[in-house]
Amino acid sequence: MSNYRPNSFAEYQELSDSFVDFDFSSIEIKPSIDYLKFSIDFRDLSSRNVYDYLEKSGFEIMRAFRDSGDETIKNIQAQINIGNKWCGLFCKVVPKCYRTTFRMVNPDKDYFNHMLGMMRYPYVLSEAEFSLDFHGCDNGEMFSFLASHGSIKNSGKLFTVENYGYPPTQYFNNVRDTHQVGCKVYIKERQAMVFVRLEVSIKQRQFRMLGIESLFAATQVTAEDVFRKLQIQAFDFENFLKNLGLADYGYHEFEQDFMGAMNGNAYCGGLPAVKKFISTVRANPSYYYLT
Repeated sequence: MSNYRPNSFAEYQELSDSFVDFDFSSIEIKPSIDYLKFSIDFRDLSSRNVYDYLEKSGFEIMRAFRDSGDETIKNIQAQINIGNKWCGLFCKVVPKCYRTTFRMVNPDKDYFNHMLGMMRYPYVLSEAEFSLDFHGCDNGEMFSFLASHGSIKNSGKLFTVENYGYPPTQYFNNVRDTHQVGCKVYIKERQAMVFVRLEVSIKQRQFRMLGIESLFAATQVTAEDVFRKLQIQAFDFENFLKNLGLADYGYHEFEQDFMGAMNGNAYCGGLPAVKKFISTVRANPSYYYLT
């Protein structure tokens, strides 16, 4: 997890200072919806009629195959051409749950309008992934700043991250947890472009909290709503060390443990891991996290 991470308090402070007066209007930040999932009950759309439903709605069936983990589940990959652009749709027919899940991939306004026109059955939104792409900045520096200063309020479950070669990725919590907002940041390559992507995945429970109950409502949500649980904080290690009193805990030993947590794999690494570490040194240290 050490790629692009500060390795000392001096580097950490320099990185923090460089973004104090950073002019975000000098770069381009592009919001988008990466995917959106919804499901339809078998009582409304029989599993036998999913093919016909897709084809009558203009979709071309690319392939269908059984799930490797459960052969009772049927996967359907389809696409449709809207405005000379191919739009993808992945379906999962799940007999055990008596419903079919539909996953829209990189939906734009025209794709959403088409889906809204074909929604003849009651449906339930289950998950969406929103992103902010940062263009026109130093990718390494921006990633390093977000990875070392970002966290999620009430993050829920953390986990030990596997070592990845590329792209560098910082998880702020367990993005697969179905009861919370998941968040991560990484450096992304797409169509010869390289940029920093900040991603938030929202699950069904969070949709209800945001009052999002339809595909149309999902398209109207603002970045402020989506990223409301993201915190950008700098740890005030200087005042922390002054108040701690390091009689038996030397400066360099503390720095080594601090950076070991930040650049490690346990508890997601980054600021989430730092918060876990700091809580073992001093109770209720929230005063030292500066926003």
